[in-house]
Amino acid sequence: MPVESHAHSQAQTVIVSSPVIAGRRWLYTWQSEISECSHTSSATLGYESAVLAVSMAVDTGVATINDWIRRGLGRDIEITDEAGVGVWEGFVNTVSIQLGTLMISVGPLVDIANRVSVVYSFIDDTTDPPVVGDQTVTTLADQDESVSQYGIWEKQYTGDESTTTQAELLRDVILNDAAWPETTKTVQSSSAVPIITLECRGYADWLTAYLYTQVAASGTVTTETRIQAVLAADTNGIFSTDYSKIDVNGTLASNFEDADKMGLTVINDAVALGRNVSTGVYRRWLFGIGAGRRAHYYQAPEAIKYENTLRDGDAITLWDGSPVKPWAVSPGQWLFFSDFLTGDAPPSTLDELQNDPRALFIESCTYSAPYGLTINGERMGSIKQAMAAYGLGGF
Repeated sequence: MPVESHAHSQAQTVIVSSPVIAGRRWLYTWQSEISECSHTSSATLGYESAVLAVSMAVDTGVATINDWIRRGLGRDIEITDEAGVGVWEGFVNTVSIQLGTLMISVGPLVDIANRVSVVYSFIDDTTDPPVVGDQTVTTLADQDESVSQYGIWEKQYTGDESTTTQAELLRDVILNDAAWPETTKTVQSSSAVPIITLECRGYADWLTAYLYTQVAASGTVTTETRIQAVLAADTNGIFSTDYSKIDVNGTLASNFEDADKMGLTVINDAVALGRNVSTGVYRRWLFGIGAGRRAHYYQAPEAIKYENTLRDGDAITLWDGSPVKPWAVSPGQWLFFSDFLTGDAPPSTLDELQNDPRALFIESCTYSAPYGLTINGERMGSIKQAMAAYGLGGF
């Protein structure tokens, strides 16, 4: 259910730095150069995505353009408001540059694979006929030059029945092809000035850059402990080791993991368990990566934070009536439409919030400069958490 707001906002500033894996050194600060700026945050990822378009000077040198094409992917992006307060952080996933009628695009970064293995069913071809054995996996192979430039992006591919030699050959072919970002070129309407468009992703996407395995110990651990273990296993050193925003849940999850799942998948499995607060009552928990690349993990709120009215849909305020800037509206909170179904008291408990048509749980919010805000939300229940607790994926 989208909700749009057009409250007035001020210019935002974009700070561009080298990739985190390269030390995160300042490179550019943009403000007046920005022709498009939008960013999305969600209840499931934290800072999720952003799109920036920057109009460059007509006499922009070839060196600058080449620099963005060759080294732009992975650069750190921080967006701040007029007071210098950070409102979004992430990395460049795709770079597109329009030069006259030519559009050149490089990326997405998240699609590359520079550390590769292949799962296959082993064939013993020394017998007649050959015997198909158990499923196994090749050793890992890296493309060191790509790793040095872009960090480690590990992917595991599924092959067929083959010998070890054939599976390793397939692995090496994939690695050679997938270790570098795609480059595409299109011809379109001419632009008077060079335009750089950056499609960015939040740092939660780096949780898809490695597979998580833990076979040294079995048993169970709490979900917060499991989440911290996955974060600590990051092969690129992206995430903060400040876990102060990871709350204590206490729900138990399996400690053993041998399925070679992506880090984000393992975390999502833990988050999906929510928390069993009493018999048959589950509470949703939220996870994401926010400012400073710090992870947060906490129980979804059970009280209204924001208010909106149908007669004045442009203005979203805090529940106490205080103004809130459009970029400061956070996902994972409750929004209440106070002049809809008037005469009924506002909901005061979670059960009432979940069943009141005037209440909306914010799943994501997208700010678009200079004044746009789109909110998407839905009814929040406990079915998903209960099914995850019983190991059921759906019905």
